Amino acid sequence: MTYKPLSIVTGLLASASSTRDNGSTPAVVKTRYAGGPESLTDLFITQGADIVCVVGEPRLSTTRTLQAIPHYEDYEVPVTLRAINRFSGSNLISSAPHTLGKFLDSYLKLLEVEGVAHGSDYELTATTGQGSVKRHAGMDVQEMQINIKVRLMV
Repeated sequence: MTYKPLSIVTGLLASASSTRDNGSTPAVVKTRYAGGPESLTDLFITQGADIVCVVGEPRLSTTRTLQAIPHYEDYEVPVTLRAINRFSGSNLISSAPHTLGKFLDSYLKLLEVEGVAHGSDYELTATTGQGSVKRHAGMDVQEMQINIKVRLMV
């Protein structure tokens, strides 16, 4: 079976989960590719997303050969997670840092489990950056950068 770095990363993003602050309402998660046509305003406001995952283009960083035969290829896939605070009237129903933190924990656990389950085909590691808040179209958007390393055994 041939694995592609982008399909591995996006498949796990679709499996990760989070809840709103009440702990029982699932967060709405949307995934898009960097440079896609959807705007953040459309995804957060019109489609009601709590979390938007923006997946960048995979970059081949290393190819390791043994006796001129490729042994593995390392890819880096940048992912940006974004969330906004959700209100019902003046009541906060979903805190961006809380929702994003739960989603990130879920995703990192999936990466660990998936990497072990498919260790002979590929390995997964992730590094996370500092979170930040950016103003976008009148919204305060909480943002977290993740760099996923996918090592494909060839």
